[in-house]
Amino acid sequence: MSKEAKTRVASFIILIRDNQIFLVQRGNTGWRDGDWALPAGKVDEGESFHTAAVRELTEETGVIAQPEDVRFAIMQHRAPDDLPNATAWVDVYFVCEKWQGEPTNAEPHKHSDAGWFPLDDLPNNLIECHPGAIAAWQNDESYREFEWRKA
Repeated sequence: MSKEAKTRVASFIILIRDNQIFLVQRGNTGWRDGDWALPAGKVDEGESFHTAAVRELTEETGVIAQPEDVRFAIMQHRAPDDLPNATAWVDVYFVCEKWQGEPTNAEPHKHSDAGWFPLDDLPNNLIECHPGAIAAWQNDESYREFEWRKA
């Protein structure tokens, strides 16, 4: 008898302007500090993927986007890492190209920096699951898997 999957869900924002993407540098959390990441967060109980994305965009970058300006980009099923009690993740990526305000590091207790990067020159220490998801979105793919072993 197989065990029921334990899966968590996160929403990510691909914030785009002039062929550049806005990233936050993790800090002060004890997990992946110093690495760059897309603005993101866990989906709360009773919250849709889309609502979580709109909320996280404001919480992490300080900008306000209308819900209709935050569009689905790609879904990624990420395998659990090798840590004890690790779970798989469903990563739901959204893209936003229209907002109010100027993106900034709105959560300095979670991020040490934030800034714009050319889409064709992303930092080497970008969290591993992001480059493939960004590339898949650019290629109009709607689903990908990350680090699942082939059967």
